[in-house]
Amino acid sequence: MATAVSPKTMNHMNEQLASKASTRDRCRTALIAEPDRFEMEMLHELLNEEQWHVVMTPDAREACHYLEQASFTLALISSFSMSGQDPAQWSALREIVAAANRTPVLLLTGHIVDETDIHRLGLAGVVRKPYDIASLLAAIDLVASQALREV
Repeated sequence: MATAVSPKTMNHMNEQLASKASTRDRCRTALIAEPDRFEMEMLHELLNEEQWHVVMTPDAREACHYLEQASFTLALISSFSMSGQDPAQWSALREIVAAANRTPVLLLTGHIVDETDIHRLGLAGVVRKPYDIASLLAAIDLVASQALREV
């Protein structure tokens, strides 16, 4: 069961994990950027069960900060403020992908994203919401195995 943690405490914990991630060999570290607190905690629990080190944030700008400061195996990014927008206008996502540098970004979204948009945005892949856990884990494993081979 997840325990409620204050935003200040969560930020401190995330800073410590991000610091450790930067000195680690990128071995199964993930950034989760998800504005929905329940979904973020569910993803955190799921990855913890799979032996991942996880940094979480509900904020796109903070996600950029973490990605600029540390190395991660992958970043799981929710669709931030994208309702009704053309994928070319997804500025928050573009900023995150730019900050990610060599970290592959897996987008979790309920929006339809075609292959052209995936490549144009620089995404490693897209998982459509609502997703089932097996499909999500398969996508994460695929992206992570590719990323770890490149290290």
